[in-house]
Amino acid sequence: MLRESLTVLVPDEIEINKPDLKRISISVVIASQRADGFLTALSASPPGSRDAGEDLVALASEPLPDSPRLSALHLSTDELKAGLEAGDEETAAYLARAGVCREVEVDIGELHLEDGATSFVTVTAHAMLRGRRVRQSVQVPIRFSALPEVPGWYGGDGHVHTQWSPDVVLLPISRRVRYARNNGFGFIIITDHEDGVGEAWSRPGGYCAQCRAAEEEYGIPVLPGIEIDTSVGGHCLAYWLDEDAPSAPANGKLDARGLLREIERHNYPRSYGVVAHPFALRQKWRDWTVENFVGLEIINRSRKSSSQAVAKWFELLHRDLPRTLRTGKFVVGLANSDCHNLQEPGGRGFTWIRPLGAQPVRETGTGDAPDTPKRSTLTREDVWRTLRQGRAVASGSKDLGFFTLNGAGIGEIASAFAGSTLSFTFEWHPAGGRTCRKITLFSGDGGRVVLSPGRPKLPLRYETRCPRESTFYVAKFEFSGPGRSKPSEVWTNPVFLRVTGI
Repeated sequence: MLRESLTVLVPDEIEINKPDLKRISISVVIASQRADGFLTALSASPPGSRDAGEDLVALASEPLPDSPRLSALHLSTDELKAGLEAGDEETAAYLARAGVCREVEVDIGELHLEDGATSFVTVTAHAMLRGRRVRQSVQVPIRFSALPEVPGWYGGDGHVHTQWSPDVVLLPISRRVRYARNNGFGFIIITDHEDGVGEAWSRPGGYCAQCRAAEEEYGIPVLPGIEIDTSVGGHCLAYWLDEDAPSAPANGKLDARGLLREIERHNYPRSYGVVAHPFALRQKWRDWTVENFVGLEIINRSRKSSSQAVAKWFELLHRDLPRTLRTGKFVVGLANSDCHNLQEPGGRGFTWIRPLGAQPVRETGTGDAPDTPKRSTLTREDVWRTLRQGRAVASGSKDLGFFTLNGAGIGEIASAFAGSTLSFTFEWHPAGGRTCRKITLFSGDGGRVVLSPGRPKLPLRYETRCPRESTFYVAKFEFSGPGRSKPSEVWTNPVFLRVTGI
């Protein structure tokens, strides 16, 4: 006789970016592989703590009216995990009907984690399956990594999914925003799939309304975007849409050119499109002849860039150079997590922005209680506009790196005479416990220079001769964790160079 089996799925890792955080919430998915039954208890505890579920399981040997029911899924743990990781709609719908999705809170105040340190929390589920008591425990790694604090720079995630998406089984908007606020994000952009939002876009209590409510509760900009399929392959993130319109542009109805036009018209002249995961196997962007998208994800659900996306990005920057020098507009490179289900925002893809005239955070509360948030002077318009301007840095693991050229910063244009001296200044600010290993400076003519970072947080200066033709420069910073673990990349957006004479 096969033994009843309980599957408990938790995040691969929970990252904590603020040292004063006392409590965290863990998303948990519980499923039964072979037998019907019901969940009796769910608990989470740090090392050395007694499992709180032991006292509860004895009280629930029979199903109560509100007991979460479990139905046999006949899917292995690996199949369930792969389905959730990939954002598979069929798996999500299956779990919504037959599994249990819960959040469990745990006090981590006694862990006393130092910067870069790791620990774990044990999550335990108890159930009655076919009259038998079943218990399953799993460990969730906890990693503390302090977010860099650099005046004028704000970090966030521009591609985040919630239960508004058909392929997500838990996670209201407020849960995503709470995680972002508790971990020091400056902003978060919710980008659920259009087919899950539909005409609820601007309804009372609908999608945009929930974003506004979460922003008011947690004190950081919560921006409503949307992810839309083209009719010929490829996904587009629609940013800065009209929040009072009846709906967002429809899913799968238009080709790339038509969709980008529709996005532009939605809140003209503000709204714009960003190509999402352009070289993903199942959602590859097909039409590169269109020229009216503002950006593309060069890092998506990864700590490192897509080499194909970077190559295409450089091609577009070079193609658009004359226009950029006239107008300042260019294709912006971004990093986003595209997080679904058990993944957390910013874990594998994080974008830093530096708005013009940015002000420091104004403290109006402390701790992690939602009724006393830390209010930022950063506004939604600041975020939308700064991303469009390309005053942004794409990061795989929340590290920050940037540079100036003759005093001009990321997304700006410097001017110099041919043959004159170009002065670069590089700064890098690792997330806690991490190290910058190498800096590579790329020029639009195909040249590259490899630099050794030296001591952290001390600016590195480099000089070279100004070329005879206008070009652009992009820097890649390579980081790793303790013992060279978890390597990641940071890509700056360009600083452009206008060569004014010989």
